[in-house]
Amino acid sequence: MVNVSGFSQNTINKSIKQLKTVCLDAIDRGYTINNQVRSSKFNHPREEADFVTITEEELKKIRNFVGTDYHMNARDWLIIGCWTGCRVNDLMQLSMNNIHETAKGQRFIRYTQSKTNKQVDLPIHPHVEEIIKRLKGFPRPISDQRFNEWIKDVCRDSGLTQEVYGSRQNPKSHKKEEGTFKKYQLIRSHTCRRSFATNHYNKLPNKIIMAVTGHSTEKMLLNYIGETENNHLEDFLNVWNTPKAKEVEKHK
Repeated sequence: MVNVSGFSQNTINKSIKQLKTVCLDAIDRGYTINNQVRSSKFNHPREEADFVTITEEELKKIRNFVGTDYHMNARDWLIIGCWTGCRVNDLMQLSMNNIHETAKGQRFIRYTQSKTNKQVDLPIHPHVEEIIKRLKGFPRPISDQRFNEWIKDVCRDSGLTQEVYGSRQNPKSHKKEEGTFKKYQLIRSHTCRRSFATNHYNKLPNKIIMAVTGHSTEKMLLNYIGETENNHLEDFLNVWNTPKAKEVEKHK
């Protein structure tokens, strides 16, 4: 997998995990399996994923993009994805049937995640509301392949052309490659979810973000957005530097 196929570490890690799952299930069914399958050495380490996100300022630029009909359609889905955190297969299933109202008349989106089977309730962001009102519904669903292709064009023409380090799938070999690329070249459907989580981090409690992203632990969320667990240091300093804390220090 490394020397012949040139797969990435994470692809190899996932494949070995799947192989071990099948083997352990075979043991439960009474088959004889090589015991080395159970060994902790039978694995391949994961590597931290290099990814980019779309900032709120960049989303404003994308909102001003004007292009062909199918590019405009992809642009609207990109904006909705960044403000809902939906996986692309759930994103393209959204329709007016997913719009509900609270007892106070506040509209929100409700859908069930296909991967986790968890129900998600999310207020409608003003940018998403504008799209729904303009189109009298959600944009036309498109394939993941076309979405990935067209949002790169949208981001390029919206000015996301700065050079950043990251990884992408080579369009010819379909293998992962790392290096410095134009930012728009690294944008893909999963960028929506990462952007949602990153743009709301430190603005909303982690548990609220997790309710939308579907992460079961804060550690998983922090790994997902590339944060470390020592960010609590800043929180402590913010509390300790309050006027009350300063008054105590003055008294001393």
